[in-house]
Amino acid sequence: MTRRALLGMPHGKLIRWQDIKRRALEPAIAEVSHLAGFHAAYTPIKRGRRMTAVRLIWGLKDQDDLIAAAQELDRPRIAVPRAAWGRSRPSPKSASA
Repeated sequence: MTRRALLGMPHGKLIRWQDIKRRALEPAIAEVSHLAGFHAAYTPIKRGRRMTAVRLIWGLKDQDDLIAAAQELDRPRIAVPRAAWGRSRPSPKSASA
């Protein structure tokens, strides 16, 4: 099984290193570093001019960063204002009566 198959990357997509880095690696590292209890980073490994591997680096966050990550995870994801419900959806009061 190829590395592409292991990562779930379709054949013909994200062929160039720049595409992998911009569309897959950097967003994933940013999300993990923002939400998890550790920092994540990567170092590309080259053989000649070609990227052959990526070294992932993990490290524990300090206490303030851990608290900020926990608060972010506890924050509600979607807030829908009542006005967005429209007239077709019943209000919570009339549904319980």
